[in-house]
Amino acid sequence: MLSEIREQPEALSRTIPKLRAQNSSVKKVARDCKRIVLFARGSSDNAAAYGLYTFPALTGRLATLGTPSIATNYRTEIDLAGTLVIVISQSGQTQEIIETAQWSKSHGARVIGITNFDDSPLATIADEVLVTDAGPERAVPATKTFLTQLLAIASICAALGDTEGIWKVIERLPQITADSLGYHSACSQIGSKLAEFPSCIVTSRGFATTVALEVALKLQEAALLPALGLSRADLVHGPAALLGPNCPALIFAAPTDPSTAPELEKIAERCRVQEAQVFTVGGQNREMWPRSADATPAWICPFPLVVLGQQIAEAVAVQRGFDPDAPRHLTKVTQT
Repeated sequence: MLSEIREQPEALSRTIPKLRAQNSSVKKVARDCKRIVLFARGSSDNAAAYGLYTFPALTGRLATLGTPSIATNYRTEIDLAGTLVIVISQSGQTQEIIETAQWSKSHGARVIGITNFDDSPLATIADEVLVTDAGPERAVPATKTFLTQLLAIASICAALGDTEGIWKVIERLPQITADSLGYHSACSQIGSKLAEFPSCIVTSRGFATTVALEVALKLQEAALLPALGLSRADLVHGPAALLGPNCPALIFAAPTDPSTAPELEKIAERCRVQEAQVFTVGGQNREMWPRSADATPAWICPFPLVVLGQQIAEAVAVQRGFDPDAPRHLTKVTQT
C-alpha cells in the first residue's frame, strides 16, 4: 500500500496527457446533457462524491449520486435523455456497475466510463471510456486508482467548463502530490496516536468531503478501525454526539478553501468541549500542506489531502499490527 501511495505522482503524470487528448471527444459525448448522474461503489463511490461539488462549481451543471440498485434490483423505467451518466469502477468488472451502464444507455443516457483497464467489460459498453493509467494495484485498498479517478472527474469538468484554465491547474498535480509525500513522518505520528483509539470520526467540508469519506474507508479496511467519514454539515446533525475521550476527530482542512475553514474550526472547538482529541491535516496553520498547492483553487485540495490521509491510514494499520496490503476477508474485485 505504501509503495503504491508513493507511485501516485507518476500515475498522474502518465494519465494526464491521455485524458487531455480525449477532451474533445468527451465534450462531444456530453454536448446536449444538462444533468449529470454518477454511479459507483466503494472507493469509486467516494471518488464520485468529488463530482457532486466540481461539476456544479466548474461547469454549471448539477450532479447527483445515483444508486445502482435502481437499475439492477428495481429495473426502474426512467427517461434519461439529456443526462450524462458517469460510471466508475477501478476494475471495470463489477457486474452491478456494468449492468447500470447498460441500463443507462438503454434509457437514453450518454455514458462515460472511468476504469483502470481498457480491456474491461465497462470499457466496451461506455460511449467514451477514460482509462486511468495507474498501473497494477496490488494492495487491496485503492490508492493510486482512487486519485486518478479524481483526476478523470476533473478532466470531464475541463471538457465541459473552462478547458484551458482547468487543465492549467491539473498539470500541477504530479508536483503537488509528490510534495504531499514529504509529510510521511508527520502522518506516521498522527497514525501512531490514532491507532490507540477504539474508533474515530473523519470529517471535512465542501470539495474535501470526498477525502473524509475515503480516508474513513481506508481506516476501516486497512487498519480495522471503526471510522465514520462524513461532511461536517452531517456530523453536527447527530453523529457529533459520538465525539469524546474514546472517539477523536480527524479533520481535513484546506488552506485554499477559506469558505469552509470557520465551520471546521467550530467542530474542532466542539471536540475540545466534549474532551475529544483533534487531529487536523492542513488547516489555516499551514501544517501538513504542500506549498506547491498554495496558489491553486479550492477544488484541487482533495488531491494533496487524500495523499496525506492515505499515509495516515497505512500508519494506523501497521501500528495496530495489520497488513494494510491484504485486509482480512476482502479481495481486490468486489461484486455487489
